[in-house]
Amino acid sequence: MVQLAKHFGFGIAALLCLWALYVDISRSWPDGLTGLLFINIPLYMLPTIIAGYRVHPNTAAVAILNFLLGWTGLGWVATLAWSFAKPHRLSNG
Repeated sequence: MVQLAKHFGFGIAALLCLWALYVDISRSWPDGLTGLLFINIPLYMLPTIIAGYRVHPNTAAVAILNFLLGWTGLGWVATLAWSFAKPHRLSNG
């Protein structure tokens, strides 16, 4: 039940991000600072949010790379892919 609630919450957050992006693109939001705080920053940091939600072992590294190189577009896509990647387990043999 807890897992279902997590997925439902993530789905709602994703839909809100898409809606917020639509509002931002259509320029129907009258206050630019509000759009920056509530739309662009969460969308920019989405890979970090996903890594934290998935309890990724390298969440801090994803956050740093996202913050420093996310503006390039390629850095944002790379951190998004990294946030969805499963960690590799090393064998002790």
